Amino acid sequence: MVQGKYNPLITVGVIAYNSGEYILDLLESVKAQTYQNIELIVSDDKSSDNTVAISKEWISKNKERFVRAEVIIPEHNTGTAGNYNRALFAAKGEWMKFIDGDDIMFPNCLEDNVAFVTSHPEANVVFSDILYFTDAKNPSNKHFVSEEEKRFFEKGAYEQFMFV
Repeated sequence: MVQGKYNPLITVGVIAYNSGEYILDLLESVKAQTYQNIELIVSDDKSSDNTVAISKEWISKNKERFVRAEVIIPEHNTGTAGNYNRALFAAKGEWMKFIDGDDIMFPNCLEDNVAFVTSHPEANVVFSDILYFTDAKNPSNKHFVSEEEKRFFEKGAYEQFMFV
């Protein structure tokens, strides 16, 4: 019997707080993913701007693109850890991709991540490279993680733990 292509549900957890200026670009970048099996969770941390309204309106117009999509809003601001945890606990995906409300993903991000875990079944965590932007539309050549720092992630768990 031929096995089908690995197609796990990926939860994209958008961590937002006063991200109204950028959230549409982020949401459009999630929609534009070449990978299709996506759940979208926007976890807002009680923004005082229009982040929630923009996110809800966008999701109402684009929900058919996703297996599931929702905006989560707490009763009060809980800080970064609480915001991440809300998204994590709401997630139904086999894999979780966190992204902040003022970032974007390249269209092949999730597809590349799934290809990586397919060829590295021992992987429990996948870390995507990050590029800084020089302006709203143009990524720079500056990477968030240096080549030396990338080598850290090539080490085993014990070596990472013992790294000073």
